[in-house]
Amino acid sequence: MLAMVEGRNIEVRHILRYSRSTRMPQSSRLVGGYGSNIGSGTVRPLFEPQGGDMRRTALAAIVIAVMGTLAGAQAVSAASTGVDLATTGSVMAGVTSAQAGGQELAFSFSTKNNSTTTSVSLAVTFTVTNGTLNATDYICPLISNHFNINADTPSCEPGVIGPGKTASTGLLVATKNSGTLTVKACSSNLDGLVDPVSSNNCRTLSVKIV
Repeated sequence: MLAMVEGRNIEVRHILRYSRSTRMPQSSRLVGGYGSNIGSGTVRPLFEPQGGDMRRTALAAIVIAVMGTLAGAQAVSAASTGVDLATTGSVMAGVTSAQAGGQELAFSFSTKNNSTTTSVSLAVTFTVTNGTLNATDYICPLISNHFNINADTPSCEPGVIGPGKTASTGLLVATKNSGTLTVKACSSNLDGLVDPVSSNNCRTLSVKIV
């Protein structure tokens, strides 16, 4: 191995031999196996690991590891704060069949927030097949005071639903042709939180039309 002494490359074994035979000042002790000063000459190893650099490298590795752990924890936290909205419903008066050509039927839906800790802004979106309705046929009472508002068709946005609470919505639908009339209501939150049980978000009601 070579080191540089006063601009000349010499072998380390010669440096070590020289350092053992030469008294070195306190500031000239060996660093990493090489002397920083020998006599009046300066010894600069071609490669000398520095303690400060090693500490900075170790600190950087620790910081990266901690950041990775925090990112993972945040992802788990985000998943755990999801809100399960469950939708149920029924046809008013238990109707199972009706005549075609304009008979009006009432459909009622309920949405429950199954979370025990989190409130969300609720939206219920309706889809109707083989039936007719207009904007005034949406029944959309505010959760806060049950005042019926004009819906943003085809959705009803009744406000914030608290943990463990239930909100009600409804539709008035006129029959159209013979066959089957269906009304589907799907609940979602407007806050962008994940619903961990998406299978219960929607409820579809059917009435036979003759």
